[in-house]
Order: sequence, then structure tokens, then C-alpha cells
Amino acid sequence: MDSNFIFEAGVLAQTPRSGIAHFGTGKQSIAEHSFRVMCIGHILASHYKKVNMTKILLMCLYHDFHESRTGDLNALHKKYCHADERSARKDIFDQMSFGSEIMSVLNERELLKTVESKIAKDADILEWIAFLIEQKWNGNKKSDEWIVLAMPKLQTKIAKMVAKQLLVTHPDEWWQKILCIPVI
Repeated sequence: MDSNFIFEAGVLAQTPRSGIAHFGTGKQSIAEHSFRVMCIGHILASHYKKVNMTKILLMCLYHDFHESRTGDLNALHKKYCHADERSARKDIFDQMSFGSEIMSVLNERELLKTVESKIAKDADILEWIAFLIEQKWNGNKKSDEWIVLAMPKLQTKIAKMVAKQLLVTHPDEWWQKILCIPVI
């Protein structure tokens, strides 16, 4: 039912990303993360002439939707707990008229064999890198170590280029330039 799906989507705004607790600073909901992943996916896809933009955006938008039911298990949690992500996705999307399309793109994303799936995965990693850079500028000394771990996971040339841009851009630069404030 569409109304139930809408309310379930709202739960993602209240569901925190759990790995951030081990990082020590910052907070972010699954919805906040997914929105920026989708924006980054759009940026990456725009550099390609022949990719399915809709597929990429759907992969980015729905890649963590199952966490409305499973929660966000970080790497440490996954060492001891198992969330049946496939079952949660199936239960969510089986009730939707567009569910088979979403299940198809999410299955494709998991396999990481198509350009679209690699772009969507890179968008997810770049979002994490952007978050880490923001936390670095807020004083978290662990950021550089975590960025070093994330960078080699990027697969596409475009994502690697964007990551290099992120590393040399102050998170406040975009608005400081508008107000003619010198960037620190």
C-alpha cells in the first residue's frame, strides 16, 4: 500500500547510521545519507554518455531502504549479527507496484558487474568520504585514517577524480564564496 510505504520511508529519517558511533563524531540518518548518495550518483552518471541514469538514481535512493526494518548494522555488528536484507527488501517491495523494478536494480547493484552498479556503489563510498572530510574540519583526528581506508574502494575513474576534488575542498567553500568570506 502506497501510504504504508510513505510512512516507512519516513522511518529512515529517524534511523541513525550506526558506524558513526565508532568514528566518534557526527550524526546522520539513513535518509540524509541516501539523499546525498543520490545527488552524488547523479553527478557521477552525468560524466557518462551511455548509462541508465534512472537505474543509477534508483540504486542510490533505495540501496539502504531495508534498514527501516533491519536497522543499520555496521561492520562490528555484522561480525556478530545477521540481518536478512534480501528478505526485508522483498517484503517491502513486493507490496509496491514498482517493486520488481526496484528489486531488479538492487540485485544488479549487489553484483557490481555493470557500470551503473559501480557508479551507484561509488556514490555510496563518496558520500562516506564527504562525511569524513566534514568531520575532519570539525576536529576529528581519525578522519584521515578512515579516508585512507575508503579511497581504494572506489572503482570508477570519475569517482576517483571527484574524491581528489573533495580532499582539497573545504566543506564551507561553496557558501563562503557566495558571501565573499575568505575560505580558511
